[in-house]
Amino acid sequence: MKKHLHFVCPTDHLESVINDTFKHENYYVTSLGNSIMFDTQIMYELLGLITVKDIQEITFVLSDTNKIILDALENRDFVAINGLDMLYREMSQQKDYKEKIWGKADIRIPVLSHYLNKKITELSTHFSEWRLNDIKINAKIYKKEESMFEDVFADVLYYKYFSLN
Repeated sequence: MKKHLHFVCPTDHLESVINDTFKHENYYVTSLGNSIMFDTQIMYELLGLITVKDIQEITFVLSDTNKIILDALENRDFVAINGLDMLYREMSQQKDYKEKIWGKADIRIPVLSHYLNKKITELSTHFSEWRLNDIKINAKIYKKEESMFEDVFADVLYYKYFSLN
């Protein structure tokens, strides 16, 4: 049976949905809004889990109704929670970028996609340093209203390489 590690936000309550949808041996790492930082200690813990459980695939998962992400995009009530400052800064910047491109359209999916793609890149970079290139890393957005998982959008514009004037 395939062994799969999922990074999830505890506010989404997706563990049972994932278990029902993906019939793998599923393991979970939780952090608010998937804001986990891949420092050396976390990487050692992940390496241990991957080795002991023989993890073959990793998926970052967030719901399109994620309370932390929606708060970062709208009210900012949780901004004082320790460790969320970088996430909130990233969400604010992406909200500004996406609104310039998408206008008044719903920007949740593009912002979530960009953020989850960034998390994939972060983890992939660490994995290449640790020579763990054989583990598949991806991301999904759970569309609550439709009760389905969807792959994230590919980043169309890479803002770290240029800026719009």
